[in-house]
This record gives sequence, C-alpha cells and structure tokens, in this order.
Amino acid sequence: MNVNHITYYSRCHLPHKNKPINDNLEQQAQAWLNELLDRYANSTTVLIHEIAEINPKRNLSKGTSAK
Repeated sequence: MNVNHITYYSRCHLPHKNKPINDNLEQQAQAWLNELLDRYANSTTVLIHEIAEINPKRNLSKGTSAK
C-alpha cells in the first residue's frame, strides 16, 4: 500500500482555501492507517471485514437519493 499517494492527492488536487481542513483529514487518515498497520503487524493474514465495512447498511427515507 502506498501511503504517500494519500498525501500527494490531497495536496495537489484540492483547493488551497481548504488546506487546514485537508491537512487535518490527512493527519486523521494517516493516524488510522498507522493504527491498522500496528494492529496487524504480526499477522500473516487479515480478513477484509476486520479492517473495512463492505456495503454498510444505511437508513434511507423514501424518495431520498443515496450517496
């Protein structure tokens, strides 16, 4: 996994006026990734459901568009 790609994308493609927000989000993403890597550092196998939600359920009101 190339962690530097997250940094490159956030700094090059997002508007400058959002820099403080982008920097904060980047720090949060990096902290989350570091936590994941630390948690599974000694594992030889990690199941996808242990690190990600696949198709999470969301409540959606009738007539509302989903993201």
